[in-house]
Amino acid sequence: MGFRFLILFISFLLSSYLYGQQEGNLILQSEISIRLTDQPVSTVLDSISRQIGYYFSYDPVLVQANRKINVSFSKVSLEKILNAIFKQQFVYKILKDQIIITKGSNFSGNEGALRNPEDDFLLLSGKVIDLDNNSPIPYASVSIWNRPVGTISNSDGEFDLKILDEQKDDTLIFSCVGYQKYFLPVRDFEFEKNSIYLRPVSIRIKEIKVKAIEAREIVRKMFLKIAVNYPDESFLMTSFYRETLRQDDKYMNVSEAVMDILKTSYVNDSRGDRTRFVKGRKNNQELLFKWVDFKIQGGPYYITLLDIVKTRETFLEPKFLNQYKYEIDEVIFYRDRPTYVITFKPVMKSDDSAYQGKLYIDRETLALVQANFELSKSGLKSARKLMIKKKPRGFKVRPEEVSYQVTYKLDHGKWFFNTARAHILFKVRSRNDKINSIYTSTSDLLITDYTKTDLKRFKRSETFHPGDIFTEIITDFDEKFWGQYNIIKPDEDLRKAIQPRPDKLRSEVQ
Repeated sequence: MGFRFLILFISFLLSSYLYGQQEGNLILQSEISIRLTDQPVSTVLDSISRQIGYYFSYDPVLVQANRKINVSFSKVSLEKILNAIFKQQFVYKILKDQIIITKGSNFSGNEGALRNPEDDFLLLSGKVIDLDNNSPIPYASVSIWNRPVGTISNSDGEFDLKILDEQKDDTLIFSCVGYQKYFLPVRDFEFEKNSIYLRPVSIRIKEIKVKAIEAREIVRKMFLKIAVNYPDESFLMTSFYRETLRQDDKYMNVSEAVMDILKTSYVNDSRGDRTRFVKGRKNNQELLFKWVDFKIQGGPYYITLLDIVKTRETFLEPKFLNQYKYEIDEVIFYRDRPTYVITFKPVMKSDDSAYQGKLYIDRETLALVQANFELSKSGLKSARKLMIKKKPRGFKVRPEEVSYQVTYKLDHGKWFFNTARAHILFKVRSRNDKINSIYTSTSDLLITDYTKTDLKRFKRSETFHPGDIFTEIITDFDEKFWGQYNIIKPDEDLRKAIQPRPDKLRSEVQ
């Protein structure tokens, strides 16, 4: 069950550009009646959704979802009603049972201003470096001590951290697996070209005095202590999400968003987590898709399922432990804490034991603090039919690698969901079209802030759904888009990919 549950994250469409076009024209021309007074835009859209059987996907900041309006229409086409609500500022795309509201080519408003990007904040930029060999340290944690605010370094070791002016008296903390933590007062941070050096540290198993303890027993105890080690209250988390697609060595798509995640309790709570948009952007590289229109479904929705402590993936559950082989590989320092590194792999071919990888379990609390895992060879073979939802005739699509990573962060005695990554590599071939390419899809999620909340749910119109295609919903690239939100700084290759193309180059491509 766990295998089928998690594999849905990598569902995608490989199809033609005309998908859903005819059906879309019909629903937009359907006539409806609606009369509401002094109601938010989101409520009006929800009312329309109940009538037509389609739901709306949109950036609530972009469409000003809380803006109150009056509507009164009798047997008027849906397209005309939407144009009246939004003053013809948007275009509408149909995808299955959803209507995507997105920015039209003639829209010139500055939606970013709605989030007050001019608010005071300090930008801390630098690079995290290995003290021994001067190499950059990718994916190092950069945060404010005893606060949930933070980011991570990119693959070049570079980072940007935005903090409020009131936090200038706080202390920065830098950490990474296998390195000693480093503390630095914000006031001592050099604001230009700051290099942060971390000292590698290692310990031997004998120094930890590992007794005759079985690796499987450590995993079992980790599961039993979830209620102690992870939050038993709901939190509203601010997050940054990036989805990239490469064809061979070229970026075909880069899409990014700030999202809210309603993270419910890890204890006795049947409600699943929910995700909603705050704002998003993408590069405009889709003209490169000459032969195939590649799209991934539900990325922001499914990446939250990589909180495997909460979703109870099979290699953590006691009733499935006998289907895996566990071994203590080593003991390392994880954020200055001795941590078991336990390898695992399936001992039988089964949908319930489709993964292999490493678990990082804190020696003191027995909490899972990081997991790196991938589909095993047998698991990958079994998953192929589930991964490909649609492909053009004559194309062969073969997934070669499906891997994941999730990390947790200790804060006031509890471990919080911190980062998640999904990496998919597959081959696409077509003899007739002379295509033989490697496609690589990478999705990254970073929690940048969180706070306790009494919120029970998001509105359906604001929530990201499994069938949503992330790249269809968000807007184009904007250099000053993020304002005070923290993100994962793009590495050099990615910065080149997301830069707006000159008009001359764009006209030549067309």
